[in-house]
Amino acid sequence: MAQLAMRRIEIVTLLADSKAAVDFLQHAGVVELEQAEASAGLEQLSTAPTAARYKHLLRRAEAAKTIIDKAAPKPSLFASLTAPHEISPETYEEKEKHIESMLTECRAVLALVQSAQEHRAAIAKAQAKMESLRPWLPLDLPLCSRETNAVRAFAGTLPARYDEDSLRAALQDSTLCNAREQEWLDLTDFDVVSSTPEQSCVFVLCHKSAAQSAEQTLRKLGFVRPQKEGSVTARELLDGYTEKIAELEAELSSLEEEIAKSGELQADVEFLIDCLTLRLEKYAALEKLLVSRSTLILRGYIPKPCAVELVDSVEGRFAAAVSITEPEDGDDVPTCLQNNRFISPMEAVTNMYSPPSRSDVDPNPVMSVFYYAFFGLMLSDAGYGLLMVLAMLFAKGKLKLSDSMKKTTTMFLWCGVSTMFWGAMFGSWFGDIIQVIAREFFGKEIGSLKLWLDPVEQSMTLMLFCFAFGIIHLLAGYAVKFYKLWKQGERFSAVCDTLFISLLMVGIAPLGAGMIIAVPANISAAGTWFMLVGVGGILLTSGRSAKNIAGKLGGGLYGIYNAAAGLLGDVLSYSRLLALGLTTGVIASVVNMLGVMPQNPVVKAFVLALVFVLGHLVNMAINLIGAYVHTNRLQYVEFFSKFYEGGGKVFTPFAINTNYITIRTKEAKNG
Repeated sequence: MAQLAMRRIEIVTLLADSKAAVDFLQHAGVVELEQAEASAGLEQLSTAPTAARYKHLLRRAEAAKTIIDKAAPKPSLFASLTAPHEISPETYEEKEKHIESMLTECRAVLALVQSAQEHRAAIAKAQAKMESLRPWLPLDLPLCSRETNAVRAFAGTLPARYDEDSLRAALQDSTLCNAREQEWLDLTDFDVVSSTPEQSCVFVLCHKSAAQSAEQTLRKLGFVRPQKEGSVTARELLDGYTEKIAELEAELSSLEEEIAKSGELQADVEFLIDCLTLRLEKYAALEKLLVSRSTLILRGYIPKPCAVELVDSVEGRFAAAVSITEPEDGDDVPTCLQNNRFISPMEAVTNMYSPPSRSDVDPNPVMSVFYYAFFGLMLSDAGYGLLMVLAMLFAKGKLKLSDSMKKTTTMFLWCGVSTMFWGAMFGSWFGDIIQVIAREFFGKEIGSLKLWLDPVEQSMTLMLFCFAFGIIHLLAGYAVKFYKLWKQGERFSAVCDTLFISLLMVGIAPLGAGMIIAVPANISAAGTWFMLVGVGGILLTSGRSAKNIAGKLGGGLYGIYNAAAGLLGDVLSYSRLLALGLTTGVIASVVNMLGVMPQNPVVKAFVLALVFVLGHLVNMAINLIGAYVHTNRLQYVEFFSKFYEGGGKVFTPFAINTNYITIRTKEAKNG
């Protein structure tokens, strides 16, 4: 249907033209390169060292961008939805000449950040040392060890609270209980400079003969000398660190100002990242090519509509030979789809499941109609649909969207139109807000605004219609299967595997509906005949592959059971159309009811406005997600299972793939 035929392409050109040829193909963006295998006289290019260098540069540029983005002005709310900035090829080539200076700017930004981090670490280290010095401020002597001919002085900390008496008592307990071992205590004086539950700062003054015993005994209690800080007092050290921190903070402030100015480099670093990315992709592509001493050989796939123009362009520009051939049966041919704006948004939905294979029919043209219809039926509030339509029209009209976002907005635009249609059919405009306002504020009763039926009061009727929509959906799936088999030459299978089960489904429908509503006798009779023909056809053809009569009969009976059970489960799945549609409308009405609970008219108006906005936003968001998920499920499980194989590979041509810029070029034609 809308799946483009693919062709194999082989280009042989002079090695001297290889760079220009590869650049041209990247700008053309219509050839998916195939990994070539080396053979006699032909070698694969090795670009690993160069690619590794560009990967390193790209990581540096991305790291710099993270910093620059923080310094740049905050992007608008819709910035992530907009398309990249467009530039001409001439502008790109001119800016590409300056990537070394851009790399230098990135290195400078990273160096500034590294220096700022080092300054912060130095400040933290100095502050930690200041905290360790504060307990020693009462001591007006240097912390380092001092001595004279007869006396030695040293300072340190103990891991507990002490005063002079408790410390002397603890030292006595820690020595041998005899006078000889405790003689040094009489020659030692202790000054507890400061004390907390966690630590005591002690200054020790003792005779030289007692110094060794004093320090050894103190160590038993956990005594630790402070780090060597020179022959100055704690106050002098603290003042020095204060001055050092002030200097570091001034330098840090200057560095942060320079970093803040780096926001001006945002455009340059974004260009640099895209430029390096394109070079990396180019080197990755070069590894797929084959070269000899004088020629370059490139192989891949191209959409058939693009082949003739590309051949003319390549042969007109280069001394090259181009051959276009049909892919062979075993080739891993990519899938390239071409649909109009109404259908193309469905391609992303299909690809989330699995891209179509080479033998598949593109399901998107048929699926799109049912997708939009089912989405709207599940959301089914004209007010919500109106908001969706207005939001999508605003995005398409005011924002410069990327190609993928254009498709997404188009999809939700049509979903919004469908939602408006079904909402009008059911008379739901933000639930029953029009009736509520008329009744509560103007004293007027307004009847239902429905154009068709009320889902709450006529839920059984709506359920039958949902089942009818489901049967039509399933019949469409079998119709696509019939087309696919017929096109592949399996005409007998096309009839046996689709016609009889479709007749069975059409025949059972009026019989099932007759259990709930009155069905005309002639329609019931026709349904009975359709059902009998379908059952008979399935019985006679389902076991056709068996070699004997017993096998054919068993296969036929199993086919009848499988078809009946499968159809029952499939059709019942469409009850979710009713369930989600009812949920949206009922919750919307409950929101409106909560808003008018106050009796005072002024308070009621205020509460209704608040509840209306918050309640309907939440209801719309939740049911949007539900409609999206369950619409997808009906396609994946019920529709695709009838004919779709999947397992294909999306056509990904060698092209200009950028995030921040778009290179405007006449040669860029992606089929």
